Amino acid sequence: MGPRKLLYRHILPEIGGLLCTLNEIAKSRQVCTAQVALNWCRAHGAMPIPGLRNPEQAIIAAGALHWNLDSGELAELDRISQSLKVSMPENPFQSS
Repeated sequence: MGPRKLLYRHILPEIGGLLCTLNEIAKSRQVCTAQVALNWCRAHGAMPIPGLRNPEQAIIAAGALHWNLDSGELAELDRISQSLKVSMPENPFQSS
């Protein structure tokens, strides 16, 4: 089992509430959950590089550039993420 799979096996069970909120925002905005996640990263000054495997995924990712989360959505996602018992390492994929 690779390091990414081990990492996600540890994190995924703990983030159900966060995923639910991402899905709720996506539904209310009529966008994909991935677009919400990309916008959330951008709102914090990150430049996410999504793994795109096909043209449809590229179109979805590009669609995230045409709107921004409002302050309430951003605050809710931040609040939930800060309350999680687990967190991503600072950069789990960085080469040493």
